Amino acid sequence: MDKRVWRQLAAYEDFRGYLQALNGTVLAGFAANLAVDADVHMVERHFRETWKGYVAEIGSWHGDAFSKAFRLLAELPDLPARSFLDRGEPHPVWLAGAAQTHEEPPLHAEATLDAWRAAFLSALPGKPERQEAAHVLDRLIASGRGEGPDAARLRETAERLFRRAKHPFGRVLAHLACVASDLMDMRGELCVRRVLDRVAKVEGVA
Repeated sequence: MDKRVWRQLAAYEDFRGYLQALNGTVLAGFAANLAVDADVHMVERHFRETWKGYVAEIGSWHGDAFSKAFRLLAELPDLPARSFLDRGEPHPVWLAGAAQTHEEPPLHAEATLDAWRAAFLSALPGKPERQEAAHVLDRLIASGRGEGPDAARLRETAERLFRRAKHPFGRVLAHLACVASDLMDMRGELCVRRVLDRVAKVEGVA
């Protein structure tokens, strides 16, 4: 989404106002069915399921040969949570009751991003797709190294890769990365506003 629209959205300081304004943008479909009284766990679960649904939709356009690759793409955001659980940490509230849509067992908790990358590339049906995917993924992954995931940095990298892609599948991956960056921003902005709304209510401001 255009930076100007993100700046306009930033003017809405409360959860309800931000969500209503969001529903007037091109990203409205991604926020559909998110309740105005949703807590942060519901917000987290909503955007994770939204991502999985969107990836499944894009995957349906590519046929059975790509089905495993798109299932792996859908599960990518879950890797940190699986590592978290593997360390014996408490089950995240947002994970409880989350839909399991994959047709085969997900990656094990100990799976690393490198292992995921290898599994994804091996799931692609042809050498041209694997070569382009490796090029795009390596640059997207590099954009998140160091300080951790950053929606703006991911979006900038994805937009550049989309313009320069040499194979259609590269544009598909870059597009999905752009969508992921938008979902990250929406989730973050809404969660911050929900927490601030609750704090204000406790303090008697709202």
